[in-house]
Order: sequence, then structure tokens, then C-alpha cells
Amino acid sequence: QAFNPFIPLNDADSSLPAAFLAITVTNTSHDTLDYTVAFTTRNPAARGAVNTASRAGGLRAITLQETVLDAADPAKGDLTIATDAAQASHQEYWFRGSWFDNLGVYWQDFTKPGALRNRRYQPEEDRGHDHATLAARVTVAPGEAATVRFVLTWHYPNMTNYWNPEQCDGGECRPAVWQHYYATLFDGSAATAQYALKHWDRLQEETLRFKEALFADLTVVNLH
Repeated sequence: QAFNPFIPLNDADSSLPAAFLAITVTNTSHDTLDYTVAFTTRNPAARGAVNTASRAGGLRAITLQETVLDAADPAKGDLTIATDAAQASHQEYWFRGSWFDNLGVYWQDFTKPGALRNRRYQPEEDRGHDHATLAARVTVAPGEAATVRFVLTWHYPNMTNYWNPEQCDGGECRPAVWQHYYATLFDGSAATAQYALKHWDRLQEETLRFKEALFADLTVVNLH
């Protein structure tokens, strides 16, 4: 199940830069089983990419950021993947190798029993596009189901006014750069992730209420 909050008259929650993802696993066997659900994303930064894991308030997260661009650059920003699962592990960096070695080593790591072992590299200014994985583990009895929740949040505070791109000051013209509204509410994607997971139930309930009202069957009555 996936959603993004959309709640009429609530502009702050309806503009959250976040994707909410709930994955449910059902144990159809006759044995109690451990399941691991993994969320992998790639740092979009082409240079100066840094992935950092954190733990706060019962949440596990990895923030993927860029470290070399000017703060006003529209490409400056960060992503966070987070979960509130009771058992979680992480890998800040996939293996750096040639060809498809990173994917092969990831699959070997993921299919081994137990938690993921972290991998960390020193920051490199010219390095980018490293993958990171956050994994949640649940134990499920026969015939039962369990749900794991993840959020993907982003914080790219600046955008180019592409529909009216030029601002001229004397003889110099430059793109007009504006700030996103959500950037006035949160100071980074990690803060957004904490808010999203803390308020998940309410945000989902109010979004579903609007969805059900919008798509409900309507009875048309003709009055003569």
C-alpha cells in the first residue's frame, strides 16, 4: 500500500515531500518464519554523495545527501529512507565494484541469514550515486501476517522558476530561484521522515476519508 497525504484545507500535511509505503507479508507455511523487507535507494548526487545512518525515537533511517554544491543551487538537497520497525538493520553503502559487482554483492549480503552488515566508505568529493539499504525484520507465525512501514522523504528547498526563468539585474540575467513551501516547515528530509512516521495513522485516516468521499457512489435525484 502506498500513499501521499492529501487532506483538503490542510496545506502543510498535503504538501509533505514524502511517500508512505506499507508492505504486508503473510506466512502461508506451517512454521514460524522470519521475513526481511528491504528498501534500497540511490543517492542522486553525481558528486560529493554521503550516506549516513541514524537512530532516534524508535526510528531507523538513512539520509543520502550532497556535500559540494552551493546552498542556493536547485540541485542541493537530501533524501531519507526510514522505518519504525522494531527490528531493523542497514547498509549505508553498497559495495563499490566494477560492472555489476555492487548488485551481486548486495544480493549475497541480503540472502545471508540475520541482519545486514553495515558498509561505510570515506567521503570522496568526486564520488556519487552510491546505493543504501534499510531492512526491517519481522517474525510471523503460521497463518498470520505482519506489516512493515517505510517512508521516503526528500528536501530540495530551491527550484528554478522555469515558466519565467530570467531575472535581469542591469546587464546580467540569471534564472529565478524560489524556495519550496515545505522547506519553510522542515529543515531536512530526516525531520520530515520523523514527522511522517509519527503521524502516519492520522495522515492515512484523513487521506482515506477524503478518497472515500471523492469516489463514493452518488445518487442523483431529479426533482420536478
